[in-house]
Order: sequence, then structure tokens, then C-alpha cells
Amino acid sequence: MSYYRFGKDDLFYSRLKTFPKNEFWITASNIFLNNEQRFRGKLYPGAEDYGGLSTGSGGIVLHLGNSADLSSGSISLYEMNVDRPFLSTVTASVVKSGELESFKTVTTSSFNESEYGTIFSTQYPLSSSISIQFVSASNGLAIADNNATSSTANPPDTRGYKQLAAVSTTRHVDALRNIFDNYTTLSPHYQFSSSKGNDTGWEKDKQAMSFINIPSIFYGSSINKGSVRLRFYITGTLLGELKDEKQNGELIQVGPNGSGGSGSVAGLVLYNEGIITLTGSWDPSNGSVTGSFLGADADDRAPAWKYFGLLGTTGSSVATASYHMEFEGVNYVPTMTMHALAPRGELNHSNNPTFVKYNFTSGSFSSGSGVTTGSATFIQNPNIESVAINSSSFSSHSASYESTTYISRIGIYDDFDNLIGVAKLATPIRKREKDELTFRLKLDV
Repeated sequence: MSYYRFGKDDLFYSRLKTFPKNEFWITASNIFLNNEQRFRGKLYPGAEDYGGLSTGSGGIVLHLGNSADLSSGSISLYEMNVDRPFLSTVTASVVKSGELESFKTVTTSSFNESEYGTIFSTQYPLSSSISIQFVSASNGLAIADNNATSSTANPPDTRGYKQLAAVSTTRHVDALRNIFDNYTTLSPHYQFSSSKGNDTGWEKDKQAMSFINIPSIFYGSSINKGSVRLRFYITGTLLGELKDEKQNGELIQVGPNGSGGSGSVAGLVLYNEGIITLTGSWDPSNGSVTGSFLGADADDRAPAWKYFGLLGTTGSSVATASYHMEFEGVNYVPTMTMHALAPRGELNHSNNPTFVKYNFTSGSFSSGSGVTTGSATFIQNPNIESVAINSSSFSSHSASYESTTYISRIGIYDDFDNLIGVAKLATPIRKREKDELTFRLKLDV
């Protein structure tokens, strides 16, 4: 085998910029990613998908695509348990050592109390999906409470969930104060507190708003400016559409024609953080949605952008609502290009058995392969002939012998002669002694 070292002019490093596009449909407590639906394998009876509302610190959080198995609307980091029996699934594990590595699901106290050598494990699949968090405009955060009842001291909010008056609403919004301020160069709507826009202006820590949290695995480095678009439907009819048409993070209602709030800013995009905030409180249906949209006996019953993606109770208008969101990401892919040279006059011999004449015999060598072997002997005929694969363009004429090989793959080795990669050619390339070839290999890191 011949080894060649890459020269300084044989390696090129570059970076590709890609724009991965994703579309999410939210309807009937389900979420669908890029119009794909995941199906369970035959080895997964029962254990149906579940989703909807779950209580989290600081508000109502919709965990979309949450299930024991990977459901629609989620993306899997590893696909190692596809159609495996439930009791034979692959798990990830780490051993407690001096490096102090563990999983996020392991609490600090339990990790410290465990002995060295303890094995911590986590269940696959590790998946990601979008989540939606609603922050109430009142003095407290709304939490899921199935026993919510009307009372003077602690009335339910507009969605029928009790308020916790003792808990401040500002902790989640205040955490983004500096981030909002960094985006004010794009639009004044990012200002955390402002007197612009209407008579009272706004204070983001007192506004009712929804956060659409997008994991970075969906977009890469950031969300591409001008690519965000949201659509709000009731019974299949488009109520409103938001678009980042100015490429400055402002989600402006652009349709349909005649909809309530057209031309108004209903939300903002935090490009680098993967967060979409929605504060639009107007009714894009112009009152066409009758009854209580949120299923609560309250004054604010109309559909609004701040309720985008939220799921309501059966019998309310929100039960017939569906939501569509699309965006592009900005993802950078480090790429290494390698030039592998096949020099003239080299690489014209092969160890493949088909390279030599099978029935060759000469002198005392009588074996069909030209090799004599024994219990302590291996002798190869030095006069063994190679197979002549060249041909002549003239009839009844034998062309002169020409040492020829066909290159089908190229191995890449590290400094310690360990094979770390193999590049395979779709079609073997002929290599004669007079040929000099250069193969360009491209590797996405």
C-alpha cells in the first residue's frame, strides 16, 4: 500500500452557509413538522402519544410532541431505538469519575451523594420540539388548575386558570431585558418600556404575551431575517397572517384583506435566541368568531395573536383553531476539501488477486496462482505476470503491455496510520503509468 502525505496546497478549509427551512402545524393538540407524520413501529403496542398543557415554573407551557416515543413535531438527536422492543431500548450512560460529567436530569445533590463509579443513565430518544409559554398580564402567572372556580379574591383568568397573585410575572420577561435592548437598533418596538405606539405605550414586564421557544437544532446559528411567517386559522379560514416583511424583527399583520389590525405589529423575533414574542391583543376576525374563543366566561373572549398556539377546552372556538409557523435558519457548516494526487508512473500495481494471471506457471512453480506454500514456506514467483487488460484498435493485433489499475477507493489516515475515513468512487477510474490524477475529497465537519 502506498501512503502519501497531504501537502500545504492540498488542504482547503471553508464554511458553507445554509438556510434550513422548517414548517410547523399546530392543530387539535398535535404538532406536525414539515408535513411529516411519525408512525410507531410494530413493536410498540400501547403507550399512546400525549401532549397538551403541563405546568411549568412561570406559566402555562405547551410541550408539543411530548411522549414516551418520538412523536410528530419532534426531531430526534439519535435514531437508535427505531422499532425496538420496549424492554430492549438503548440507553445512554455515564460513569461518575473525576471529570464530574453527568446528565442534566441528574440533580447536583444526588450526583454529589453518589459514589465514584456510579452509573447514571438516560432514556432515548433525545428529542426537541418547539414549546409555547403564555405569561399573563396580571400580577401573577397562570398555572393549570382543573379545579379553577370563580371567586372574588382569586378569579380565573381569561382561559379559566386561577391566578397566583403572590408570584411576580416579571422574572421570565425581565430575564430578556438586556436582549430586547440589544435589538433596539433594528426597531423601537424592542424597547422594554416605551410611550410610543398608543396613548399608554407598553411595559413588557406588564404585558400579556406568548413566547414561542425554538431549539437551535431547528435553525442553527440564528433565524434568518425576513423568513418568519405565522398564520392563524379558525375552522380552516385564515383570520390573520404575520410576516417579518421589513427584516427587522417586526411581525406585521399583512393579511387577509380587511382583517382587524392589518399593518400593526403583533410581535417580535429574537433572531439569535430562537424566540418569538407575541403581544398582539386585537381580534383579527373583526368579531366574526362568536362565543368564547378561550372557553372562559370572561371579558376577553376574542381570538388574539397573544394566544397563538394555545390549546383550549372542548366546546370553545379555540378547539377548531389551527396555527401555522414557518421560518428559515442560518446554519454554518465547516468544510474541508482535500486533494489526493495519484502521480504519474505510480499506483500501477494492485494486491488484488485478479491483478495477476491465475493459471500462470513458470519453472518450478506449478500452482495456479504462481505461489508455493508449505508449513514453513511462502514463495512467490518473481516472474509472475500481470493480466493485460489493454486492447488494440487494430484487428488481430495485440497491443503492447501497459501496467493499468483501476482506483475504486481512497483511504484517509491519521499521523499514527489509523484509518479514519474512506472515500469511495461511484465508478472505478483507470490509472495508466502515463496518467496523473487528482481526486478532490470534500468533508463536512
